[in-house]
Amino acid sequence: METMENSLNLHFENNPANQQRLIVFLKQSYSEDELYALGRILSIEKDDYVGRGMTKQQLSGSLVEMIVQRSLIERLFVILESPAYVRPRLYQVFRDLGFKEPFSEDKLREMTEGCFEENKSNSAEKSFSEWLEKCKKSMVLVLGKDNTHETWTRLKMICEQLKMMGYSPFLIKDQPDIGHLTNEEKMLAYAAIARFIVIEKSVPSGHIDEAHICAINRLVGIWLREEGMGDTWMQGDYEVSYHHIKGFTYNKDNLGSIIENGVTWAEEYLKGKEQQLNRIYPFRR
Repeated sequence: METMENSLNLHFENNPANQQRLIVFLKQSYSEDELYALGRILSIEKDDYVGRGMTKQQLSGSLVEMIVQRSLIERLFVILESPAYVRPRLYQVFRDLGFKEPFSEDKLREMTEGCFEENKSNSAEKSFSEWLEKCKKSMVLVLGKDNTHETWTRLKMICEQLKMMGYSPFLIKDQPDIGHLTNEEKMLAYAAIARFIVIEKSVPSGHIDEAHICAINRLVGIWLREEGMGDTWMQGDYEVSYHHIKGFTYNKDNLGSIIENGVTWAEEYLKGKEQQLNRIYPFRR
């Protein structure tokens, strides 16, 4: 798995400028109660950073000091990108550290329409909405390391299992390029039309970035990992902050049954989400 030397912590340890930037961001973006909540989530005792009569600036500074001392920066940013805590200005303030803003609904639609145009000749649907509805019922995007015989074979095995369960899995490597889309945008366009995404995360590869992009864009993900293996600790606690992601560990003998468990979870999550949306949106009643 990815070592601590490659983590976000290095961008803040012994770097007063980055620490000050984080202090200002926390002060301007969150209430005092929200700062206390961040401390609780990070398992930092309130007595360790809260003093009598502190200003909000001092509170933010004391919290950042404890986070840096305990090498919790990467965990903090996972929380700051989660739906409950994300603030749009996060991506402007820390753009130089590689943070990427979730795509807007208009941009996602533009990219998925590109997929429709690319596949129109092979589609029986006459409209974009009909095609998208069909995709969201059965298509599953499968991601993971795909540049060795072993890893490609494992991805194909996952696809075969999904086919046996009645889904239509596809691998991004097999999909045609779309002229105006970057590789990142192409992946997200296909991810957005899928019912859910399966990511094989046993070894490091470019899918680490893809997993992060899918997470912040609220796409339902089944994350598979073989026992004793893994790609990066930086995404080790994503499912704590992102309820639309769940990790599953398998061994060489039970991959099929673990995929079934993952699919059962994904379908239950999607069903529950639909029920909640039906209650929230008055125009659905």
